[in-house]
Amino acid sequence: MPTIDPKKELKHLYFPSKRDIVLVDVPSTNFFMINGSGDPSTSESYQQALEALYGVTFTLKFDLTVMPLEGLWWIKGRKDFDMENKDN
Repeated sequence: MPTIDPKKELKHLYFPSKRDIVLVDVPSTNFFMINGSGDPSTSESYQQALEALYGVTFTLKFDLTVMPLEGLWWIKGRKDFDMENKDN
C-alpha cells in the first residue's frame, strides 16, 4: 500500500502561489495536539508532552506521512509582546 502524503495531496494548501492571493477551503482533518502555556523553550512539561506526541504519532502513523510540527501562540489582553518574557 502506498504512503499517503498530505503535502502532495493538498499541494494547494502547503505550497500556495507566491504571486497570487487566493481564498482556500481547508478541509476538516484529524490531528494530534498539545496545549500549554509559558515559554516552550524552557518548559519541561512542554518538552515531555512533545516527546509523547511524537512517540504516539510515529507509532500510529500507519501509511501516512508524519507532517512537520506546527505551533500557535497568542497573548490575551496584551498590546505588546515581549519575546524575552514569554511567561506573561
